Formats: sequence, structure tokens, C-alpha cells
Amino acid sequence: MSICGCSSLQNEPLFLRLASPSLPPYEAYLVRRWNEGCSNAQQAYREIKERGYPGTDSNVVRFFGHLRKHFDQAGTFKQVDPTTQPPVQVPPRRPPSASQVAHWITLKEEQQLDWQKKYLTQLCEADQEIREAHELVTDFTTMVRERQGERLDAWLEKVEAQGRAELKNFAEASPEASLEKAV
Repeated sequence: MSICGCSSLQNEPLFLRLASPSLPPYEAYLVRRWNEGCSNAQQAYREIKERGYPGTDSNVVRFFGHLRKHFDQAGTFKQVDPTTQPPVQVPPRRPPSASQVAHWITLKEEQQLDWQKKYLTQLCEADQEIREAHELVTDFTTMVRERQGERLDAWLEKVEAQGRAELKNFAEASPEASLEKAV
């Protein structure tokens, strides 16, 4: 609904003048933007801020709130027959990233949420490589947390035997210095 036909708003918007003494010079512009279809108070605030408005966005939001309350028909809802409309589909949940899964593996078991444990279990059951990597990373993080440096040589042998390239690279990069820094 256009506000142009409402003389009380154009001539004397008294209910709006309570908002801020700095807003009245910009009210005509805000009403014009409203009539052009801009109902986004933050967008209108940015526009009048560029024109020199010294006030805060809360005054503009309040102004637009009054416009919505008194002149907007958008609050009415269209009646829809649910039998003719397709059901609303929930979008599929995006699987976690590799980084997220790697982070979960490094957590203590009691820190993992139930759904994270379940997801990790399913991954380990589905793929032997993931299961082996999970076991090795869990062993290493436990060794670091509990300061068990004497277990490092056995862990390195397991890494060499299982042949995971990423873990081998990690293990070959001066393991003693890495473990001493970590412990």
C-alpha cells in the first residue's frame, strides 16, 4: 500500500517524530523508498547514513516498524490447501568435512557427542583404511595426552607396518622432537 494518499503521514507524522530529533529531515526520503518497495530498514538506514544521517539504525527500524504496522498488507497469509501442495522437503544434511572428522578422532571418547561416535563407528565399519588410521591417531593422541613417550617406538613400527602414507610422512618428520614438543 502506498503512503502517498495518507496526508497525516506526509504532512505531520507525529507518531514518528518521537523516534529521534535527527530523523525528520530524512522521513520524506524514507517514505519515498517505502513507496518504491524498499521495506528493509537496514538497507534504508545505510542509504540515509550515506546522505549524512547522524542517528542510529534503531530509529530507522522503529520508523519502518510504524510503516509496517499502519500501511503494510504483508502480514496477511494466503490460504493453502495442503492436499494440493507438495509436502515440504527438508534439505539433506551435508556430511561432515574431512577436517571435522579428523578433529573428532583427536577428541577423547568422553568429549565426543553420541552422534559423532556413531558416525565414526560407521566410517570405521565401512572402510578398513579409515579404521586403521583412526586406531593409529587415537593411539598417538592418547600417548601425547598421557605423556607416554616410551610407547613412541612401538607406535612408529605400527605406522610403518600398516603403510598409510600420510601417517608415515608424519612419523618420519623427526618423531622424537615432535613428541617432546607435544609432551
